[in-house]
Order: sequence, then structure tokens, then C-alpha cells
Amino acid sequence: MEGFQERIIAEKDQLDERTNKLDAFVDTESFGKLPQAQQALLKVQLHSMKAYSECLSQRLGLLQ
Repeated sequence: MEGFQERIIAEKDQLDERTNKLDAFVDTESFGKLPQAQQALLKVQLHSMKAYSECLSQRLGLLQ
């Protein structure tokens, strides 16, 4: 199961990196210039990414 756990860790690391980039983008002027619908969808996406990361964290916790 060690390989399985390593894949979850790698997936979470990649997800967290992308989440951090999107989180930073939301605070930029460029984000504010996007149409409202795009802004709303990106915020939903960010929220979903954070929830997915938490799910992966919990799964890893159960494996330990």
C-alpha cells in the first residue's frame, strides 16, 4: 500500500500547488477584469480544489 500512499501524496502536492496559484490569482487585478461569470466559476473551482485537498488529507490520515 506504500505505492498507493505515495501516489495520493503526489496528487495532493500537485493539487495544493495549483490551488495556491489560483488563490493568488483571485487577488490580482487581472482576475478583477474577468467577466463576473468567469470570476464566480473560478471561485467555485477554488473552493472545490480546497475541499478535494482536504479529502486527500483525510484519506492519508486513515492510511497511517
